[in-house]
Amino acid sequence: MGIIHAPAICCGTGLTGLGQARLYLFLSLGSALADWRTMGTLERETAIYRALLRHLAGVSLVSYGRHDRALAPELGGLTVLDNRLGLPGRLYRLLLSTGLTIRQKGPAVVKTNQMQGADLALRAARRAGHAFVARCGYLPSNIAIWREGEDSTEAQRWFRLEARVLNAADCAVVTTPAMAATLAFRYGLDPARIRVIPNYVDTDLFTPGGPEPKRGDVVLYVGRLHVEKNLEPLLLAMEGLNAELWLVGEGPLRPALEALARERGLAVRFLGRVDNQQLPALMRRATVCALPSKGEHHPKALIEAMACGAAVLGSDAPGIREIIAPEVSGLLCGLEAGDIHQALRRLLGDEALRARLGAAARQQMVADYSFARVLDLELCMLSEIIG
Repeated sequence: MGIIHAPAICCGTGLTGLGQARLYLFLSLGSALADWRTMGTLERETAIYRALLRHLAGVSLVSYGRHDRALAPELGGLTVLDNRLGLPGRLYRLLLSTGLTIRQKGPAVVKTNQMQGADLALRAARRAGHAFVARCGYLPSNIAIWREGEDSTEAQRWFRLEARVLNAADCAVVTTPAMAATLAFRYGLDPARIRVIPNYVDTDLFTPGGPEPKRGDVVLYVGRLHVEKNLEPLLLAMEGLNAELWLVGEGPLRPALEALARERGLAVRFLGRVDNQQLPALMRRATVCALPSKGEHHPKALIEAMACGAAVLGSDAPGIREIIAPEVSGLLCGLEAGDIHQALRRLLGDEALRARLGAAARQQMVADYSFARVLDLELCMLSEIIG
């Protein structure tokens, strides 16, 4: 049986057993809702779970923060389970792993937000007698490969954890068909237990909208400032172009990138973290949105830029080439500065090309990654697990 790729409407009115069931979402190890709020992603990260709550007996967010319950009034009825007693980290993790905090009568599903801490969530689910869904929006093992190589200690550590958790799960949820194929090949996972549920894009928020004022050409990058994002070649690619580069995001590479920009006299603006609600205006303002990474999984910034009707340029790398249809909804290029430079020069110099690519990108995002479609896929998966 092949990996299941559900259609846009896979359940309709056929959902079974959900009204009596509760969902427990375990945040990534050490993460707190307050972190999401600081990063400006709290609304986006909880939207699906607020929508799921209309179909379930309850949805609880299991957090590692101490004061996250104070955010509950903003979460539309979601319950927050946090470290309200201020237990030391090791003791709190031990408490969570016992499953005591999530025991209840009736059906329930424990789901992970990412792979970090998934082994703890698995132990909690089994001890509480609940079904377990291992959701990974990205594979930490792949990040380790892109940063340090396949034989690195970090990659090997993630290989072991991912294999253990994913093979023990009742269902594994990934964001792309390529990730699903990796699980089946790398870990021997039964394809029948894999579901592909992509990240959604809020196509009502991320819209082409009205024309943004253009005061010179801007190349926009949104994401973490990490080595696997391949940002040094992007900066070097700006040499000789009559455009500014705007970088949204933070990370350990920022000091080195700032130094490179000063040394080369490049027109680069470091905007730091930007609230998700404010990104559409930036994406509409940009002439080109660029993602030059060595590899991605299902990059939210890319699908959000495409939903805004932006002209996008991505590296011909895993996770990007699966989203951008070359010469149709965007352009692909190599990882070297010269390749990026040539592609940027082409886009910056051809307004008609940008308009054509942007229109197709918007159409593709509405068809494939709308909130309604992703919500339906989540409901289908939960109905199958509980039913």
